[in-house]
Amino acid sequence: METNSNEKYTLDDIHGDIGHLVHLLDGSMTKILDVDHDSLESLDKHCLNRASAFCWIARDIAERVDGQFSNAGIAAKLTLSETVKAKIGAWQAAETRYRKEITLNPESDHDELWKAKESAEDAMIEAPCQSIEDIRAKVLIAMRDENVFGSIADCTWNGEHGLKIFLRSLMGAPPVDNGGN
Repeated sequence: METNSNEKYTLDDIHGDIGHLVHLLDGSMTKILDVDHDSLESLDKHCLNRASAFCWIARDIAERVDGQFSNAGIAAKLTLSETVKAKIGAWQAAETRYRKEITLNPESDHDELWKAKESAEDAMIEAPCQSIEDIRAKVLIAMRDENVFGSIADCTWNGEHGLKIFLRSLMGAPPVDNGGN
């Protein structure tokens, strides 16, 4: 990043650079995974596997920092209702626990951690907003976290599209029951 010596490097600049680092590392991982390992010599395979592991770990750390940077700022800058604050806190805790305990071992079973993370995410998405700051916090999270955005855009709960559930929560309305009430 080119900066003028009179310009200060702000937290927004740092956050933007972290986001760029995540994309760079993710792109590097994709290129490494596209290499035909079968055509490589043993030493080349070893070097490529080490580069792959490095990129994978660096990308996961950068994503974690980016997520914590984004979501910590939300809680610090806004005065949230107790309900929304608790739901966001529970989601952040479940997300952090999942990310910390996930490993590169494909044989590992993280189903329970994933289910806990998804359950906390669903509860946060459904939580009725009680103030404009609750709305801001939830919209910022949806825009910054690709998993939350994906759940809102692509998932259904009890036959109802996630976007409808999210929009209803922004209006302060509680979730509907299975009968549509």
